[in-house]
Amino acid sequence: MTRRLILALTPAALALATLAHAQPAPPPPGPPGAEMNARHDAMRTQRLEDLKTVLRIRPDQEPALAAFVAAHRPPPREDRGPRDGAKALTTPQRLDDMGKREAEMAAQHQRMRDGLARFYAALSPEQQKVFDALQRLEGPHGGPGGGPMMMRGGPGGGPRMLFRHGGPGGPLPEHEPPR
Repeated sequence: MTRRLILALTPAALALATLAHAQPAPPPPGPPGAEMNARHDAMRTQRLEDLKTVLRIRPDQEPALAAFVAAHRPPPREDRGPRDGAKALTTPQRLDDMGKREAEMAAQHQRMRDGLARFYAALSPEQQKVFDALQRLEGPHGGPGGGPMMMRGGPGGGPRMLFRHGGPGGPLPEHEPPR
């Protein structure tokens, strides 16, 4: 009987010993630090300077570029964690909250499309060709080092926005070389 009891309790004792030596889980990641924010700001600034150089932006086009950049600046983020009293909301109240957030996102996307359309209209035909070529080179996912937004030809040839959420782009789609 004692031997059976020892054999039965051995796995439980080993499990407890393993749990006692296990490392605690790391805390969840917090908001990005000042160093990371500074690096992102530097990358954005460099990307903007590169765009100015490649497109050869004239002084009279600077306001359109500034409006374009401002329209693509994300709005201040609210804490997306659980809100006080979130559990007390009824389903219709939660649906209303979701609808408000969706409307805010749609409004932000419309501002971005409008900013891009105004900037694109301020470019010369040659600059528009260069801008379009840059976007095609970045591919559908922004390409290596690509930004969060890209402009592609939409219905009727007008600008259409595609957004990406980070990460290096994959291979470019197959296409025929120009003739």
